[in-house]
Amino acid sequence: MLRTRFMASLALSALFVVPLAAGCTGDGKSEGGRGEPSASASRDDFGCLGGDQLDGSIEFEVGGFPVGGYLTGKGATGVVLSHMANSDVCSWVPQADQLAGEGYRVLAVQSIGDEAAEITAAAGLLSDKGATKVILMGASKGGTASVVAAPKIVKPPVAAVINLSGPSVYQGMDAEAAAAHLTVPVLYVAAKQDSGFAQDVTAQDRQSRKSPDARLHLVDGNAHGTDMFGADPRVWVDVKAFMAKYK
Repeated sequence: MLRTRFMASLALSALFVVPLAAGCTGDGKSEGGRGEPSASASRDDFGCLGGDQLDGSIEFEVGGFPVGGYLTGKGATGVVLSHMANSDVCSWVPQADQLAGEGYRVLAVQSIGDEAAEITAAAGLLSDKGATKVILMGASKGGTASVVAAPKIVKPPVAAVINLSGPSVYQGMDAEAAAAHLTVPVLYVAAKQDSGFAQDVTAQDRQSRKSPDARLHLVDGNAHGTDMFGADPRVWVDVKAFMAKYK
């Protein structure tokens, strides 16, 4: 897992929601603003969506670039899901559908680079859709970005943060420093034998002194990020229990 300090250059801009065009490379730019869905545009299935799920394939704008996502569910509590490096939105689809069935409004983001900006934009989109608060949950780099983004998000307010195996530093994002500014509940989860990452989330937990409910959950094995759900199904059960406290 790379841990460089290269600063991503994208800046957060206005949001708009349109269906995601199939084969989109993310190279196109626009002026931003809000737009209506285009009935003629085909929807990206990301290689895993089918049937009614395709209705949730969307595109929103971050820094002039189109970012894809899977939007599902209804409810006042939004959830932003951010994936690992070398992974994609499909790694979160089963959990997104389950959370939608439990009354959450969920947006799983197909990251193209500036994860913290994407999370901030996704939270704003969920607010536009009716969410009055949001839970940020990310795996690996997505966990790092969730911790970094949380103190900066004002609307909707962040109710809780969940970091699954997120390194303390990733491409200019410093989660250990950001953790010191978290004033919301936060759950850190990592596998004990997942080299380096268990130590990183432990360090972030130590910095989370302003959080009213900072928890550290180290599990057996070496599974990483969302892979922990398959390696030990109890991890997902515990994560959902934490989320339910702040729903």
